[in-house]
Amino acid sequence: MSALPGEPADGVVFPLSVDGRRSTSALGRAVVADALRPVEPASAAGAEQEPNWRSGYLAHFRRLVEAGLASNAAALSIAQAGLGSLHDRMRVAWPAAAETGLAALQSVPAQARFATVSVPGTGQPESGLSLPHHGEQLRDGSLARQLDSWVTAGIIEPSCADAVREVAAHPEWLPLPGQTVVALGAGAEVGPVTPLLAWGARVAAIDLPSPQLWERVLGLARRGAGTLLVPVRQGAEQPPPAMTIRRLPAGRALTWPGRSPMRPAGWPAWTARLSLATMSMPTARRMWRCPRRPTR
Repeated sequence: MSALPGEPADGVVFPLSVDGRRSTSALGRAVVADALRPVEPASAAGAEQEPNWRSGYLAHFRRLVEAGLASNAAALSIAQAGLGSLHDRMRVAWPAAAETGLAALQSVPAQARFATVSVPGTGQPESGLSLPHHGEQLRDGSLARQLDSWVTAGIIEPSCADAVREVAAHPEWLPLPGQTVVALGAGAEVGPVTPLLAWGARVAAIDLPSPQLWERVLGLARRGAGTLLVPVRQGAEQPPPAMTIRRLPAGRALTWPGRSPMRPAGWPAWTARLSLATMSMPTARRMWRCPRRPTR
């Protein structure tokens, strides 16, 4: 995908390609190649030389997954290299000024002040693992039978079914009180926000401007057993019916309501989510260096 001719560039933007366009295909090709390079230089070269990224990217993403399965060190190297490449390549466009790297955002004065509104859930924490399937919640025997059916049909690997069974057999692993998770793209249909709230987690939610989306997310929060954290302008005591996100000139502010200039007309929604995720990378990098709790 590329920026449409004549679209103004402002805030966090995709880098310019050699042809003068902001090509998301060129960025994807370069980032995947950089991610593969530490562990598989030949596969990295293959990604760089892919002539049609829009239809050929799947093979290179498969190589990312396969290469990361070799070892824990390989998986971490791929993740760190890919994250670093995206952070280094994304740009910030300023009105009447030259573009800069993302690091420039760290010294920009704040455009607004914000507070956090907590939306507590009123439900009871889930007591066991369940999976939504065709309008039903599979658990216990129905979950076990469906896992067997998926394995037999070749839909999932046996190791995947074994992992789900193991979690289902240990419901004490599921409660998440006191744990805070940041969810970029909180309204995604297949995202983790619903189970996190059901298990009692505190979820800091960020997503694009969409009244319907935020009505649904706030509804999930109120029905869940956790707490949703919503960024609002200082002085707001309650989130409005449909929280939205808007980028101010520095690319930093969250507010409501109105149309977001985060992505130009004609670009898919994932490009704006990538811009949001890119702006969060300094935080992600600091978290990467923090000590980790042992995984269960």
